[in-house]
Amino acid sequence: MYPDALRYFVNKISNFSTNTVKLLPYRTDGITAGQILVVDLPQNSLCDLRTLAWHFDATTTASGGTSNFARFPQNAESCIDRINIEINGQSLVSANNTNLIYNLLLPVSGGTDLKNKRSVYAGAGDQTNPTANITNEKFVVQHFLGFLGSCKPDVLDTSLLGNVRITIQLANANILIKASPDGPTAASYTLNNTYFTLDTISIDDGTFYPLHQQFLSSGGVYEIPFDSYYTSLFSSSTMNQSSRFSLSTGSLDWIMGSFPSAYNTLSAVNSASGRGEQFDTVLTGLETYKFTVNNIQYPQYTASIDDTFALAMNGLNLTSDPANGISPKINQSTWKSSFGFALQKFNLDADSSERCLSGINSLGTNMVLSFETTGATSVGYAFIIAKCTSVLRVGAGRSLEMIL
Repeated sequence: MYPDALRYFVNKISNFSTNTVKLLPYRTDGITAGQILVVDLPQNSLCDLRTLAWHFDATTTASGGTSNFARFPQNAESCIDRINIEINGQSLVSANNTNLIYNLLLPVSGGTDLKNKRSVYAGAGDQTNPTANITNEKFVVQHFLGFLGSCKPDVLDTSLLGNVRITIQLANANILIKASPDGPTAASYTLNNTYFTLDTISIDDGTFYPLHQQFLSSGGVYEIPFDSYYTSLFSSSTMNQSSRFSLSTGSLDWIMGSFPSAYNTLSAVNSASGRGEQFDTVLTGLETYKFTVNNIQYPQYTASIDDTFALAMNGLNLTSDPANGISPKINQSTWKSSFGFALQKFNLDADSSERCLSGINSLGTNMVLSFETTGATSVGYAFIIAKCTSVLRVGAGRSLEMIL
């Protein structure tokens, strides 16, 4: 076939229309740290998940210090601890510490232009220690990890699935930025005027819906792949540590290891990273590291701190990505002191429109993974993330099957 650049063609959809709807959660006001927010997607609708946005007003309070001020963290997504998706009562994969995953990945995949764009309503941009609390400051979350941000196709037909419920577990108040390192000692936040917006699509061409029904009624099954994350947090006094956990998955895409600097601690801004220290990580003092999967070492040589950045860029397929770049705050020094992590990939890079499962398949077996490091630096925790591709299989009569 000739490449697209030499082909003359156009795709045409008849009787197509789209509109934006407002979705109200079961509770809209007075939602505090640690509580949950529940909203349902429109039923019997084509929902464009690329347009899903969560709107809310945030108010903060603080106490126990001489400067009792606190504000929201650098990214509005930082208030999310867990997102759970239920389809007809069946839960998909959900991970704790979603905000920590987000703050690890965003700086290496979003450059200056994205940061500037996200400074409008998303709380991006370099932060400073607050001199006042915020009252009903407006935020909008438009980037979601997991099913909502990665399922293929991006437009979800809820007539095939049934009731799709989104449950957001808010993080505790230690995500807030406090006025100074010495105080306050406690803080809290409250969300009001919460709602969601989403584009829904209508296709009345007499073909789209009958085509799906015919396929399913004949025994066909749709497969919807999506990113899933498994996290483990291990106590560790120094970088001389070995953390192990087991996992069964159809596609292990990559594994990441990091050392949070001030995990779950109400913190002030670190000028080196431009954000609250509770989302910083440290690699300074790391001597060697390796991952193992069923006793097979990755990478195959003894890797050091100076290998982490290049291997992470390769593993996230960001080496040749000119679109977003990385945070201007990252350099050799701050990578080691504030942003760094180790990452090893196992899958084949594919185009964003493709549905490709190519990672390690351990279904039906007990795959044991480990993150092993040497170094004398004092740390509190080792944080491990395993990113997998899961599959939701949809059959006739809204029958569902999960392949993790």
